[in-house]
Amino acid sequence: TGPGLDDFETKLKYFVNIEKEVGTWDPQHQISALMLQTTSLGQSLKELTKTWKEAYAKELHKDAYAKLEQCAEMVQRTTKKL
Repeated sequence: TGPGLDDFETKLKYFVNIEKEVGTWDPQHQISALMLQTTSLGQSLKELTKTWKEAYAKELHKDAYAKLEQCAEMVQRTTKKL
């Protein structure tokens, strides 16, 4: 069997937390004489987490739809037997 609903929820929360953490970064970070610009890195990570969240949500919807179809088929079979 594939990952369960709890697994999807855990992974989505993980990506949301990454996105939040990236949002707290300073746009610049100085290390000795080196000045790092973190804005583009932060934007890229936010876009990547958004893509992953969308992919996980899509899989979750696909899984839920399949289970709903199975349930509907079972109801139809049971109704025919009555």
